[in-house]
Amino acid sequence: MFAGALGVWIHEAPVVDIELRLDATWATYAKSHKWHPSQRVEPDGEAVRLTLRCRVCPEVEQWVLAFGEGAEVIRPVALRDTIAQRAQRLADRYRAARAPPEAS
Repeated sequence: MFAGALGVWIHEAPVVDIELRLDATWATYAKSHKWHPSQRVEPDGEAVRLTLRCRVCPEVEQWVLAFGEGAEVIRPVALRDTIAQRAQRLADRYRAARAPPEAS
């Protein structure tokens, strides 16, 4: 039931190849952490390429976003586009927000 899932989110999307490039900040963490049985981590200069095969769902999107600016989705293109849109909305929110009042 969970073979095609990154976590516990059950989603009817097809299982796809997901590839991320994680910068050097995340490289050691990625090499020592197991998110999915299909996961592979390969060097890419000081960065790493992390690949896995699972369904794209909101849980996967949140997982990618948790790496912040240290991650780039290489494939699938649809996930890359979704992350770019979410990052843009987040940037827009912070640009539009007023500065919080100073603490006393």
